[in-house]
Amino acid sequence: MSFGMLLQNNIQVAKKAAQIYPLRIAELEQQFPFKEWSNRLSGLNDTVTVPAGHFMVGMTERQGDELLRLGAAVPAYESLRAGKPMMDHLYEEKFTDSFVIDKYPVTNLQFHAFIRETGHHPFSAWILYYEHPLQPATGLSGVDVEQYCKWAKRRLPTEDEWERAARGTDGRIWPWGNEPDARNCNCQESKVGSKTAIDQYHSCSPEGCYDMAGNVWEMTSTSMFDGYPGTIMKGGAHSTLLGNCRASFRIPPDSSTQWDRVGLRCVLL
Repeated sequence: MSFGMLLQNNIQVAKKAAQIYPLRIAELEQQFPFKEWSNRLSGLNDTVTVPAGHFMVGMTERQGDELLRLGAAVPAYESLRAGKPMMDHLYEEKFTDSFVIDKYPVTNLQFHAFIRETGHHPFSAWILYYEHPLQPATGLSGVDVEQYCKWAKRRLPTEDEWERAARGTDGRIWPWGNEPDARNCNCQESKVGSKTAIDQYHSCSPEGCYDMAGNVWEMTSTSMFDGYPGTIMKGGAHSTLLGNCRASFRIPPDSSTQWDRVGLRCVLL
């Protein structure tokens, strides 16, 4: 799993986190008393039901030209026509069955609730990147994700499910539409420079999902392509250009991936 790759690339960071974990978790319990914050959990666990049906994935050639003007990473459309999807897909129709997806990315508060209830001890960097309960949980290992999903009765979405939830059925570029507007998400052009709370930006997808552009990359369960290790990440992070926060953009984690910029959103089992 790609979280395992991130752990391998950041093993020293994980060891540092393990050393300070007892002290840091105690500090966080004082700074953000769990009993006072736990009333937010029900809202954070809200989901939306995406109906079965056809929708568009990928980008059109015209959208690619517009994204190039924003400095986005855009593959040659000829390569997409040749069936070589790397950073994007050929614009085409797909179908998904109905599914239920989280309204928000998984937050530090939700992961903290999981730890308190189960006693799970993360061997990852999560504790180093916990700055606020309502920011996305990042720095997780594959075991962290697996155990959290088991506890929450959830799973990672496929790439198609994620993209369907992010852009609806009309093939829009971003969750809010086709107009490039950095005020709608936490991207590089927003000049925030760090993670924000999952409810800070009020623009949402046609299906009612928030924070699906910018802030942190979200993992899916779909592999990039045969022979390439790692699963696809979607949505961009706070350091990502707006054009690369488009719903169709896709990259795998590699040795350059910043662990503090990778999170997740789940689908109900």
